[in-house]
Amino acid sequence: MNSKMIATTVLLSTLGLTSLASTASAAERWRYEVAKGQARQHQLIHQGRHAGSITWREAYLLRREQARIARMERAFRADGHLSWSERQALRFAQDSATAHIFHERNDGQHRRYWR
Repeated sequence: MNSKMIATTVLLSTLGLTSLASTASAAERWRYEVAKGQARQHQLIHQGRHAGSITWREAYLLRREQARIARMERAFRADGHLSWSERQALRFAQDSATAHIFHERNDGQHRRYWR
C-alpha cells in the first residue's frame, strides 16, 4: 500500500512538472510566432515598397499599424503572461494587418520610381 502511494506521488509530481514545462514552452513558442509574423509583415511592406506596388503613404500607414500591434503585444506581456483572449486579439490584429498589406500591394496604385 505504501509503495503504491509513493509511486502515485512520484507520477503526479512528474506530470505536474511536465505540464509546467510545456506551458512555458508554449508561451515561448507563441512569442516566436508573433515575432516571426511581425518580421514577415515588415518584409512584405519593404518588398511592396521596393517593387512599387506600395506607395510612400501606404507604407507609412502600414508601418504605423505594425507599431500599434507591437505596442499591444508589449502591453499584454506587461504582466508576464498572455491569456487566451490576449493571444486571440494579437492574432486578429496580425491577420487584419496581413490583409491590409495584401490589399495595398494589389490595389493598382504604383509609384513611378524608387528612392
